[in-house]
Amino acid sequence: YWILGTDIHYKTQIGKNMKIYHGVGTVINPKSIIGDNLIIRHGVTVGNYLSSSGASGSPVIGNDVELGCGSVILGDIVIGNNVTINSNSVITKNVPDNSTCFGFNKIKNKNTVL
Repeated sequence: YWILGTDIHYKTQIGKNMKIYHGVGTVINPKSIIGDNLIIRHGVTVGNYLSSSGASGSPVIGNDVELGCGSVILGDIVIGNNVTINSNSVITKNVPDNSTCFGFNKIKNKNTVL
């Protein structure tokens, strides 16, 4: 269902206080599960991923997560609580709580100095 350039199905499980800033191009798979206090920037994709074995699944996103513009979250994965996924990141594996993600599956604990 397109509202202001976003595709978020009405059956998608979304927690409270989700904020979408400049949501044009944002797509969220209807089987995704999203926690409270999600912040989404423009051009974000949260979707399923069909593996070569034919397995498919959609992400589960925890509480207090921020998805930067152009970020892509794919597959049967869990994004923990208090996670920041930076702009144009592609994430296809689980992300633990209190992490920052960037690039292709690069994950750092927020308490670790880069």
